[in-house]
Amino acid sequence: NFALPFRVVMVCPPQGFKVDLDNQPLTMTTPSNSSSGLLHTSQHTTKKHLLVCVQGRPQGHPRGSCQEKGCGQVWQAFSDAFTARNLWSSGFLLTNTGCLGPCHLGPSVLVYPEGVMYAGIKPADVETIIDEHLLRDQPVERLKAHADVWS
Repeated sequence: NFALPFRVVMVCPPQGFKVDLDNQPLTMTTPSNSSSGLLHTSQHTTKKHLLVCVQGRPQGHPRGSCQEKGCGQVWQAFSDAFTARNLWSSGFLLTNTGCLGPCHLGPSVLVYPEGVMYAGIKPADVETIIDEHLLRDQPVERLKAHADVWS
């Protein structure tokens, strides 16, 4: 598990999603339209939030990037699985992000609230992460980034 040295709050306008990754339980506020034209919000308890790095850098950059290692296909596999399995309405969130840190080990996926970092993820690993970590609360040890990833 990895603890980030800062508070993480994401706001994704104009949709109005706000996710605070440091407070328990996580909540997501989503806007809904009404016939009155007024904006109403509803609260959903979030079970887990997956952050998938889709960072790209110029070829030859010393840090490399998840993009050159196939993060687009990993992102698409997660997005397709979330839709096919209706995970969006089951309390799970999925967000594509910029750099998560260990570019040389990418594609990288970070799962909150536990702070579990996965590295070198392939599209074939997506169902395993969903089945074992998201649905059974068992991080996938063979896919986890080594503890010294930040050193």
